[in-house]
Amino acid sequence: MAIRKLDWAVTYSAISGKRLRNEYDTEARAKEFAAGQATRAREMGLEAPVVSRLKPRRWEAGYQDPQGKWKTRRFATKDEAKEFLNQQTKSIRAGNYINPRSAAGMTVAQLYEAWIARIRSAGASGRRPATPKTVQGYEWLYSRLIEPQWGDYPLSNVTYA
Repeated sequence: MAIRKLDWAVTYSAISGKRLRNEYDTEARAKEFAAGQATRAREMGLEAPVVSRLKPRRWEAGYQDPQGKWKTRRFATKDEAKEFLNQQTKSIRAGNYINPRSAAGMTVAQLYEAWIARIRSAGASGRRPATPKTVQGYEWLYSRLIEPQWGDYPLSNVTYA
């Protein structure tokens, strides 16, 4: 888990003609990337990359998901980045982390299946499996109250309200 301040940017041309920008925490890393892009730009006849200092400072929070993949997200303030990182750390340790990309195409019913399997195997706290009576109660509540209304509803459309 890490938080870093992004102070430097490298702006360069892509083959498609688009202008791309990569942001870095140190000037040395930005210049190193720009040097590699400069060689590529000369070979392809593209505009040379430009290294510049960012005016509004941005913060990047990075963490590893349970599968070991490195994820990052950017924030305007360091406090926002710390808050996000703390939330992600808690959810990963508690075992209830949900990858936002996989949740995009998921329905409430699909999430329930994954959740009930976890409850059966590791329980809510992750320490020991739930008792059969507890699982039966959850299944009854889901089948009577949640599934008829929400079963096929996309998870990405569910809001707190």
